[in-house]
Parts: sequence; C-alpha cells; structure tokens
Amino acid sequence: MPFYEYRCADCGTEFSRLVFRAEDPAECTKCSGTNVERVEHVKHSAGCVCCTPKGCFPSSSGTPGE
Repeated sequence: MPFYEYRCADCGTEFSRLVFRAEDPAECTKCSGTNVERVEHVKHSAGCVCCTPKGCFPSSSGTPGE
C-alpha cells in the first residue's frame, strides 16, 4: 500500500495519505475538504545536490544523469 501526497485546492494544505484502494477519496487533514489533487514529486538520487528538468546533478560529477 503506497503513500501518496496531496494538495488541498481549498486551503492549500499538503499532506500524505496511506492509500488502501485507489478509488477511495482523499480528505484534507486540515479543512476536511475533498477538493484535493495528487502531487507528484521528483525522486532524488543519492548524493543529489540540484535537480533540473534533465535530471539530478550528483555531487561527484556535476552533470545531470550520471
């Protein structure tokens, strides 16, 4: 069961939720609203010092994706 991150469109709160079934609606942890959207975050590689659209810059090489 994965954790997903959400942002509430009503109050702007970001929160994580353990999802048992994908069809279950998410509810804001602050205002209890259901007007929420799932937020996709960039997964960083080990040693990442800066992320760009081309990928992460590892601290050892200084170039993306290596």
